[in-house]
Amino acid sequence: PLGVKGSKNFFTQLSAKEKNIKEGWMVIIRLSEQLGVKEDLIHTAIRHFQQVEESEKLWGKNIEIKAAACLLIATQNSKIPRNMKDMLRETGSYKWKELAN
Repeated sequence: PLGVKGSKNFFTQLSAKEKNIKEGWMVIIRLSEQLGVKEDLIHTAIRHFQQVEESEKLWGKNIEIKAAACLLIATQNSKIPRNMKDMLRETGSYKWKELAN
């Protein structure tokens, strides 16, 4: 059936916003695994990312950068020393101009 997980058409049935949120979640999870981030911080980062996407204030900006920024915010209150440069290095994205816009 259409729209059921595991269905070939599941991902194509999502709206653009839902696709961005799903892609952002995947980026956050991948980065978290690479950086050894704890599960509770991952959930916090995902919540931040959802809020960013739902606000549409950064619509059209690079999803990897937004996801990395949300993970950075989530980890800043923990004892994990991180900065945006480290996060961008992990994503393989060095799009500094996008951060300034």
